[in-house]
Amino acid sequence: MDYKIEKVELPKEWGSFPFEKMKKGDSFLETDFERVNTMKVRAHYFSKSKKGKVKFSIRKEDGGYRCYRIK
Repeated sequence: MDYKIEKVELPKEWGSFPFEKMKKGDSFLETDFERVNTMKVRAHYFSKSKKGKVKFSIRKEDGGYRCYRIK
């Protein structure tokens, strides 16, 4: 099978979650339900990349999902 290789620009919001800027006790609300799964995965891998020194909890709220930094 032949594949056509293309160059495309990544969307501006690629990697736009504020995990790096967050301190313990901070949170943000994601209202775009299509991005919630991406947020969960990125929070997990961000925590792994910091060797467990940071940890996040994601909870459903009215109007979206809130991501809390808990460690």
